[in-house]
Amino acid sequence: MKGFTLIELLVVIVIIGLLAGIGIASFGGSLARGRIAKAVSDITEIKSALTRYSIDTGSPPPHDHTWDTSCERAFLISGTFAPNPGGWSGPYVEKWPVNPWNFAYHWEKWESSPDVPDGYTISIQSVPTGEMTMLDQALDDGNLSTGRMRAYTPQAGRMEYYLLPEFTSVAAHTTSCTP
Repeated sequence: MKGFTLIELLVVIVIIGLLAGIGIASFGGSLARGRIAKAVSDITEIKSALTRYSIDTGSPPPHDHTWDTSCERAFLISGTFAPNPGGWSGPYVEKWPVNPWNFAYHWEKWESSPDVPDGYTISIQSVPTGEMTMLDQALDDGNLSTGRMRAYTPQAGRMEYYLLPEFTSVAAHTTSCTP
């Protein structure tokens, strides 16, 4: 009789299962690296837009207390917001980005704490715990408690990217905007 024994078939099935598991794990890592690369690109684009806005108007953009993206869109894309300091020559971004975890980025004024002076942050929501460290390594020092990239509420996936020293002067800051 020709054919495979039950043991030979089981060995082949186990080998195929192991190879599939390795492929799936590798694919998952590739997806995570892709999300991190997109977040780094988005943050770089937002930071550049904020810098251009500040140069044109002479002050940092106002921030939005409502946690929607109405002010971010207004001050960087359309220029239709109040108070408007004048000098606006945007749009500074074509479209306000959504982070790779399907939440909006937010621009906020940060009140001083013992280890961070007054300034501004780009807030990132719903970052999975494992990817928080990857994002910190890509943008900063890899430590979620120090540097420019920090876990604000790690259990909820919120991170803050501190814009230091670029936006530490708060003299001309408007505390909120009205789109």
